[in-house]
Formats: sequence, C-alpha cells, structure tokens
Amino acid sequence: MSHLQHQQQDEDDAVEHVNPRGGLLETSVPHPASSSSCLDILDDWIASSPNLLTYAVLLNSILLFILLVVCLVLYRRVETTLDKVDSMADLNPFPH
Repeated sequence: MSHLQHQQQDEDDAVEHVNPRGGLLETSVPHPASSSSCLDILDDWIASSPNLLTYAVLLNSILLFILLVVCLVLYRRVETTLDKVDSMADLNPFPH
C-alpha cells in the first residue's frame, strides 16, 4: 500500500467523539500514526475539559499553600539555629 492509501485507511478508521453538550468534536485517529501535532492534541484535550481551568487554579492554590508552609518551617528552623548560635557566643570566654 502506498502512503496515500495508508492515510485514506487511517481516515476511514477514524473515530468520532461526541461532545456531551451536543455536536461532534474533531475526528481523531485512535493510534499514534496520525499526523496531529502536540499542540493539536493539547487543544482537543482542553476543548473536551471545560473544568481544566478550575483544576489548574485549585492545584496552583494547593501548591502555593504547601510552599508557604515549607517557607515558614525553614524560617523557624533558621531562627532557632541563629538563637542557639547567639547563646553559644554569649558563653564563649574568649571573644574576638
């Protein structure tokens, strides 16, 4: 089979996906031999996931909260360590 025959066969084997809000989404080939770029695949995925922005905002908020907690814990540890160093410097009988 020539390349064009393969391409025609791929188009014949394509699966149509039904959009839950009605209508059809773009036709997609179920195997990786399709000529779609990564951006086309990403666009299709975003179009089929209307709540993607909600999930992204929620994930971003959770990650920022975790980062805040880690920063506060590190700040407290550094502060405690500096307090210990200061108290040890007060005990040093030979100040420079």
